Amino acid sequence: MPTRKSKLYLPNPSTNSQELHHLETEVDQIEDMSSYMKGISKTIDSANSLRTEIGSSSIPIGSIIEYGATNTNPMGYLECNGAAVSRAMYPDLFDVIGTSYGPGDGSTTFNLPKMTHSLSFTDYEKTMITTPGDGTFTPTKSGYYKITLQGGGGGGGGAGTWSSGVHLSGSGGGSGAILSFYEPLTVGTSYSFTVGAGGAGGTAGSNSTSGSMGGVGGTSSITLNSNVYVSNGGFGGYSSSEAAVSTPGAIATINGVKVYRGPCSGSGHVFGTYAIGGNGAGDGGAYSIGMTGELGGGGGGGFIWKDGEYTAGTAGGDGYIIFEFIGPSNRVLIKAFDNQTPESALIDVTQYAQELANKLPTAIFTSTFGNDHNNIFRGQEITDSWATIQSNIQAGNFDNYYIGDYKQITLTTNEVVIMEIAGINCYKGFGSTTVGNHIDFISRDCLATPYQFNATNTNNGQVREGLTYTSPWQGSDLFWKFNSGASSIYSTLPSDVQNVILAKRAMLENRYSGGGVVSSDTGWSDASAGELWLPSEIEVFGHASWSEPGYGTGGSGCNLQYPIFKLNASKIIKGRGNGGTRCEWWELSACKESTTYICYVHITGAAAFDNAFDTTVCVPLCFRIA
Repeated sequence: MPTRKSKLYLPNPSTNSQELHHLETEVDQIEDMSSYMKGISKTIDSANSLRTEIGSSSIPIGSIIEYGATNTNPMGYLECNGAAVSRAMYPDLFDVIGTSYGPGDGSTTFNLPKMTHSLSFTDYEKTMITTPGDGTFTPTKSGYYKITLQGGGGGGGGAGTWSSGVHLSGSGGGSGAILSFYEPLTVGTSYSFTVGAGGAGGTAGSNSTSGSMGGVGGTSSITLNSNVYVSNGGFGGYSSSEAAVSTPGAIATINGVKVYRGPCSGSGHVFGTYAIGGNGAGDGGAYSIGMTGELGGGGGGGFIWKDGEYTAGTAGGDGYIIFEFIGPSNRVLIKAFDNQTPESALIDVTQYAQELANKLPTAIFTSTFGNDHNNIFRGQEITDSWATIQSNIQAGNFDNYYIGDYKQITLTTNEVVIMEIAGINCYKGFGSTTVGNHIDFISRDCLATPYQFNATNTNNGQVREGLTYTSPWQGSDLFWKFNSGASSIYSTLPSDVQNVILAKRAMLENRYSGGGVVSSDTGWSDASAGELWLPSEIEVFGHASWSEPGYGTGGSGCNLQYPIFKLNASKIIKGRGNGGTRCEWWELSACKESTTYICYVHITGAAAFDNAFDTTVCVPLCFRIA
């Protein structure tokens, strides 16, 4: 770098000392820029060296190992925790495993295996419980267990005859849904569970009456570490003709989200004056001739002999629960990269660039990197008052504000909430009433108290105080709890925060019919989302998973992913209360093809949906300053 004495003319200090100081400062800042750029270059060189070093490894990409350290991974490995990771960051691993363990977001990420148990521990132990009803399991060892649930099988339908003389064979019963998962259990602790009983077989009809439907199998369930696992019982078989629809498959759920649907059972067949009943579904499903389903399998359907003998359907098999001790809680890792820059090196480069951005003059930073603060996650505390923040926003001065920057507030209930910048001018110019300069804030964690979206289980708009609100959000109990009355959450905000908030306007989806509930959107309208609001599914994930395409996802003012979730996906995970354990939290989007479900964020960070009247889902605090 040239020295200032030989290459830069400076005015006479005695005649213009202020100009001299300004120029000296500019030169020092340019030298800082050179120093930091050299630092970036060194980091990149180190990353290139690591490519060569790691590339010499003989362990194939995708290999899985056990690892004893509890907090760190060796270079080139990721933990098998089911997380979604970048396809661009780990292309070699993606080439090997693809979407075998989950598609991630469907385009930019993919899921790692979820293997939080030992692979090689030999002290194997298995307990299988098949007695229907409630029970407890007390493990003799601490560690990870593979747990398998199956609901009871549905009973087969009884054979009979329509009044028109058409023979009816019995459909087979459906099998209970099967669910396998891994959880850590503690020696000496008793864990309660329920095993579902098999459904009763349907009774036989006669030469003028149809048989009865088989009974539904009982549900098997267990709750472990706040996770609720449910395997529903199979459906009972029908008294049906050859062309009848088979019995639908039962579903299994984790925390209310469907993860598996069991097989359908077969319908029977009619041949002239006799009929063969349908087979029960599942591995333990019964054949139609007289057998009972086993281990959660469906019962067989009733049949008709030529001599007019009409038989009942057979019972479904009882469900079960299996506890398999896998081993101690060692961590399991997967080889993720060889000839690729490790993630740690890329993080170092980002840190250099961030430090550079913070220290360079605004003019130099703007000419080099651009002036869009939505593309930089900083996460520094904001010391400006709320009034100063509003004044700067109105003047279009965002120099001191970046994504993730935060400011703490204390509600009148004494609850502490940390508000983070989620987006800067994301919707400027949108709407029939043009949106001006603004910053949208979303709390780092949720409020400590969970809230129902609606006390009645509906995702439709509603009539309130004589007025019709066609938007599911505007008509919801939660919208009114947020924004209306002396007991509203808005009323608990500090006055200096209330003074600067402007209601967020957006094209909100409508889902309402005066003739009854509807399961799809009926339009949209330019309306207020309230002083306090929730982000839409698009604003959180950047794409629609469960919200309805079109009216539910395309409305201006709520159809762009907030930069805080795009730049730092971990912000999608929120705690219950400031710094609390992770929780599920509502979005404002209604679920497609449903009259009751609302979109929400699962504790794992996945897009999901739940009944509107669920009492366990939390809410973040969201507001706009403009």
